[in-house]
Amino acid sequence: MICSNCGALVNEQNTVCWRCGKSVSGRGYAGSETDPGQNRSIVTTGDWILSILLLAVPIVQIVVPFVWAFSSSTPLSKKNFGKAILILWGISLVFVIIFWGSIMALLASYSGGALL
Repeated sequence: MICSNCGALVNEQNTVCWRCGKSVSGRGYAGSETDPGQNRSIVTTGDWILSILLLAVPIVQIVVPFVWAFSSSTPLSKKNFGKAILILWGISLVFVIIFWGSIMALLASYSGGALL
């Protein structure tokens, strides 16, 4: 279980969080409603290292964040990581479009509109 107050990992048998002392009960995030279908397994350090190395492979780095973000069997932390990657890609794409659009507009203004 994870304490909803401080985020500490709490043993299933405990009724009180060891870090903050808040009462915990049930399964999943203590003190909050959870979707029982979500995979809340802990991703180990080795899994994260493998995941980051996997993102270094050119074609795989495009497919994997979509799989992580939208697969129901992916652990929640890796699912959120996949969503964060996709959001950052979207923001980067907007900046790239703005940058190259302004470069093209600047070149067009210097050439008298011959580029467009």
